[in-house]
Amino acid sequence: MAKAPVATCMILAEPTFIHMDLVQDSDTSADKIYVFFTETAVEFEFYDKLLVSRVAQICTGDLGGKRMLRKRWTSFLKSTLACSVPESDFQFNVLQDIFVLKTTKRHQTIFYGLFTQQWGKLDISAICIFRMQTVQDTFQKGSFKGPLAMEDSHTKWVVYRGDIPTPRPGACVGLSAQRQGYNSSLDLPDRVLQFASDHPLMDSTLTPIGQRPALLQRGAKYTKLVVDRTSSLDNETYDILFIGTGPLVRGVSLPASAAPG
Repeated sequence: MAKAPVATCMILAEPTFIHMDLVQDSDTSADKIYVFFTETAVEFEFYDKLLVSRVAQICTGDLGGKRMLRKRWTSFLKSTLACSVPESDFQFNVLQDIFVLKTTKRHQTIFYGLFTQQWGKLDISAICIFRMQTVQDTFQKGSFKGPLAMEDSHTKWVVYRGDIPTPRPGACVGLSAQRQGYNSSLDLPDRVLQFASDHPLMDSTLTPIGQRPALLQRGAKYTKLVVDRTSSLDNETYDILFIGTGPLVRGVSLPASAAPG
């Protein structure tokens, strides 16, 4: 991996970083690091600081731009992780921990997220399972959000409806871009870099498998999570969850079929 440029402070809002993980691609120049964190939402108008959980991508071959975004990420994009109980409107918006469960087939990689609530009297922890393929599709094909200045000097974040420059902003400079004459991020046009700088947030909210938590626990605030996949004597595959609250650890097993690739 090349010497990393620094991220710009404008793309993050009071972040608390939780985890990062490398996910390799068949095109090695398109390998990505995924960063999981909680930050203050800038896209919502709220009476108090609303926290949201995010996943962001950074290409391992990102060298920054030649003129714009010099020594800064050109591939940084972020999207929101949603973990909620739809019928009860319980929103678990604070990310506590992440465990990425990798398989030999990259498109079947999933990750477990451990979430808690920002507000409310109920002491509940939730675990939601997400497909990494859904995250990748969002960054590769999804719509962007961007800031729109209002007359009262207020900034509102809206879905970008205009033309998206090519190569696609935030995409790794892999084999496809190299065929177009772009050998690294240093070769990217200024219009692509400007768009990437102005539109780091994706419009889509990433929802978990099954559209709801795989596990809810009342009366406990879980903080750590480790997952192991194993086969039992009945030839079924299970994901074993080790969940920690400080020095205490609880073990839970879930059928792997509950988290299909």
